[in-house]
Amino acid sequence: MEKIEEKGLLQMEALLHHSTRGVHILFDNQTIARILRNPTNQTSLLEVDRLKQVQDLLGELISCKTYTAKMAFLEGLEPQRLEILIRTYFNIVENTIRASSNQYH
Repeated sequence: MEKIEEKGLLQMEALLHHSTRGVHILFDNQTIARILRNPTNQTSLLEVDRLKQVQDLLGELISCKTYTAKMAFLEGLEPQRLEILIRTYFNIVENTIRASSNQYH
């Protein structure tokens, strides 16, 4: 995994911000719907092997210096790895929205 630079983190933060507003620049709507249509066991996302895979995938995505490079990286992923990345990405988006909400039930 390449060293993650601050610029890459800022780019990812901007993409996540857009996603919290419903604009998902990295993923097309059909792929998002297909993957998130089927629920998954949330505890499986926390398994040690899965955490390492998620860390590596996010690190590689963040390390891509341009939008074009990010898209090429995503297009080259095996379906299973893409699913893991999308589920993780949207888990982060959901948690970001929850954390910024002033309303609690």
